[in-house]
Amino acid sequence: MTGIACYTACVAQSGSELESTFKQAWALLMQNLIIVVPGLVISLGIFIPIVFMVVAGIGAGVAIAAVAQSANTAHTYSGLIAIGLVFCAIVFIIAILFVMVMAVAQTTFITGMAGGIWERGSTTFTDGWNAFREHGFEVFYAFLLLLVIGIVAIILAPFTLLLSLAAYLVFFLYVTTFIIIGKRSATEAISESCRLAVRDFWPTVIIAAVSLGVSFVAALCGMLFGHALFFAGGLVAMIFPIAGRTYIALVIVGHYRKLAL
Repeated sequence: MTGIACYTACVAQSGSELESTFKQAWALLMQNLIIVVPGLVISLGIFIPIVFMVVAGIGAGVAIAAVAQSANTAHTYSGLIAIGLVFCAIVFIIAILFVMVMAVAQTTFITGMAGGIWERGSTTFTDGWNAFREHGFEVFYAFLLLLVIGIVAIILAPFTLLLSLAAYLVFFLYVTTFIIIGKRSATEAISESCRLAVRDFWPTVIIAAVSLGVSFVAALCGMLFGHALFFAGGLVAMIFPIAGRTYIALVIVGHYRKLAL
């Protein structure tokens, strides 16, 4: 009975500390709304060039196909079609790489600024820029590793009743935080994130579940307000998901700091 009582007390204390982290993160977000700005700017920076590249790729592909149809020989026709496909493939690859780099920038800026907020109570864009400058490559490398692991988790999902996806969300929750706040390499961050998730399992599960809930609600609010506000709707539709992502980053960084200290 004594062991059960100790376990219950530990769980209650952990739950109380986690609740405090959620409340503190919200208060810090409201006091430092500047942290949302880099995510919004980078999202706009992703959207506009991607639209341009997609339109350019489709337009060039259609133009080459139209020219190919008027070709005199089958050999010329096949060659022009091949050129069109290669051009579209190159545009697509550039777009994917650009999105990944911008996603790394967004993640590092938000996490770096979140670390500054928890450390000093306030932040500046310098915190985000330093995080991107010092740890951007490691975060990008971690993204590639997690992409491979995520593909494996998706393949295993039908055979594990989606448990592989749940494990993916839980065990790799702290990877970016370990890289930027803990100054670990990508591989070290992945392994240490798993160890921390095992050691602090239920609070990590709760944070992962809340992350999904906040992301869903933020996306829904963005969609609803976006449709209601017409011309400004696109901007508003971006703000809600970014604010939700920022809040979760504050929670994860705050919880990590309390466990690390």
